[in-house]
Amino acid sequence: SQIYTAKVTDSRGCEYTASKEVIVFGKTHVYISGADITCPSEEILLTLVGNNLNNISWNVPNAADQASIKAFPTGPTIYTARATDINGCEVSASHTVNVHPRPTLTYESPIVCKGEDATINVSGAQSYQWHDPAYSANTGGELVINNIQDNYTVLVTGYNEYGCTNS
Repeated sequence: SQIYTAKVTDSRGCEYTASKEVIVFGKTHVYISGADITCPSEEILLTLVGNNLNNISWNVPNAADQASIKAFPTGPTIYTARATDINGCEVSASHTVNVHPRPTLTYESPIVCKGEDATINVSGAQSYQWHDPAYSANTGGELVINNIQDNYTVLVTGYNEYGCTNS
């Protein structure tokens, strides 16, 4: 803050003085908290963080004018939020979210005769979850089903290094 003074002398030699104090407010520090890595179309929560913020707006279509929004990025996205702080100063922050791909699973469906063992091999992910109570402890890409008696369907989910999944 500073006081500014102006002196003016008119044509008769009279001096006039006027002073004005200019107060400079520091802007409120703001940032966006939330995930910076996600999988395609997964929901993330982003929050503009700062004290006494008003008139919040986001660069996201149909986003509510509030501190937190939900987003569903399908590719790398830069999110920006703007607001005014308690002093009326405009503040803004940006946050980049990178989107990692889901694993592409490939598998072999064996054809076996009744009473034989069937081996199912899945690849394309780092780890797997087999959705069958009898095989749920198996985290590898190979499943052996003993003594097949009828058609058998099993669901598997693959996880990549970013936690993205595909089934």
